[in-house]
Amino acid sequence: MINKNLLHTRSLKLKERLRRIKELIRHKIAFAKIEKKLYGSNSIRSITHDLDKLLFYFTPLPIRYIRDRHKVKAKHHNPKIYLDFKEQFVDWECARFTKSKSELTGIQWCIKKYTLGNTSEIDFAIQRKVIAELRTRLGEPADWYK
Repeated sequence: MINKNLLHTRSLKLKERLRRIKELIRHKIAFAKIEKKLYGSNSIRSITHDLDKLLFYFTPLPIRYIRDRHKVKAKHHNPKIYLDFKEQFVDWECARFTKSKSELTGIQWCIKKYTLGNTSEIDFAIQRKVIAELRTRLGEPADWYK
């Protein structure tokens, strides 16, 4: 005899995975649009952004494991070079359009995370350079943080 509770639990887990897949696809589309708006073109990162997470959602791995692994392995969560910081900024900027809990702009996220007291001077300087470059592209003063 089939356990109905087990079937119900598996059905809920499948629905949760499908919801996350749809949400992540919307996030990837928004990422590509915002990257094009901010930088004038799309890079390979608009294709590879969060791709690992999307593919792992199609496996039976636990969702918590997938999310934790992504945060450890994804370059935009642990930026080291200028391009990583740019991807991180675009990710923050599109989060307010695709995630219900996120209302901050990319600049607001940057100010929240990269204050000189809680990050290295190098990370602070690189992220400020990313923002200054974007503000110049948008016709705003680049020295907003002084």
